[in-house]
Amino acid sequence: MKQQLEQKELEKSARTYQEIYETDRELQELTDRAAIEWLE
Repeated sequence: MKQQLEQKELEKSARTYQEIYETDRELQELTDRAAIEWLE
Protein backbone atom coordinates (compact mmCIF):
# COMPACT_ATOMS: atom_id res chain seq x y z
CA MET A 1 0.00 0.00 0.00
CA LYS A 2 2.74 2.44 0.95
CA GLN A 3 4.51 1.68 -2.33
CA GLN A 4 1.38 2.56 -4.32
CA LEU A 5 1.08 5.85 -2.47
CA GLU A 6 4.70 6.76 -3.19
CA GLN A 7 4.19 5.92 -6.87
CA LYS A 8 1.17 8.25 -7.02
CA GLU A 9 3.13 11.05 -5.35
CA LEU A 10 5.98 10.62 -7.83
CA GLU A 11 3.60 10.76 -10.77
CA LYS A 12 1.96 13.88 -9.35
CA SER A 13 5.34 15.55 -8.84
CA ALA A 14 6.43 14.66 -12.36
CA ARG A 15 3.23 16.13 -13.81
CA THR A 16 3.60 19.30 -11.77
CA TYR A 17 7.22 19.67 -12.87
CA GLN A 18 6.19 19.16 -16.49
CA GLU A 19 3.53 21.89 -16.21
CA ILE A 20 6.01 24.31 -14.63
CA TYR A 21 8.55 23.56 -17.35
CA GLU A 22 6.00 24.13 -20.12
CA THR A 23 4.86 27.42 -18.57
CA ASP A 24 8.45 28.56 -18.15
CA ARG A 25 9.21 27.80 -21.79
CA GLU A 26 6.15 29.74 -22.95
CA LEU A 27 7.18 32.72 -20.84
CA GLN A 28 10.70 32.56 -22.25
CA GLU A 29 9.35 32.61 -25.81
CA LEU A 30 7.11 35.59 -25.02
CA THR A 31 10.01 37.43 -23.42
CA ASP A 32 12.24 36.76 -26.42
CA ARG A 33 9.55 37.97 -28.81
CA ALA A 34 8.95 41.12 -26.77
CA ALA A 35 12.67 41.85 -26.69
CA ILE A 36 12.95 41.45 -30.46
CA GLU A 37 9.96 43.73 -31.07
CA TRP A 38 11.34 46.30 -28.64
CA LEU A 39 14.70 46.34 -30.43
CA GLU A 40 13.15 46.91 -33.86
